[in-house]
Amino acid sequence: MKIEAFSSNLATLQELGKRLKAQRIAGNVTREALARKSGVSLSTIARMEAGQSVAIDGWLSVLRGLNLLVNVDMLVPETQISPIDAMQYGHIRQRASKRKETKESNWKWGDEE
Repeated sequence: MKIEAFSSNLATLQELGKRLKAQRIAGNVTREALARKSGVSLSTIARMEAGQSVAIDGWLSVLRGLNLLVNVDMLVPETQISPIDAMQYGHIRQRASKRKETKESNWKWGDEE
């Protein structure tokens, strides 16, 4: 299954659990060995593979134990400052600004009745 923008949290966790288990088995790593290497409990790994909610630090530890932590970089990529922003602001923006409200235009095509 591909994780989509409209996937529920539960469906996403279940898919991540399946992928985690597949990676563990492909690396010929037992749950016990991964728990020792990652520093998390065996029940945490079982919950992850079952698609249950686990704290993010547990995920990071297990991904590190499977040598997959570098893939987390793709989750939230670093923001690159655009050349226009660099010229306009001269620095990296620290916060978002409110959107300006646009006034409704009374303009018409002319063929309306």
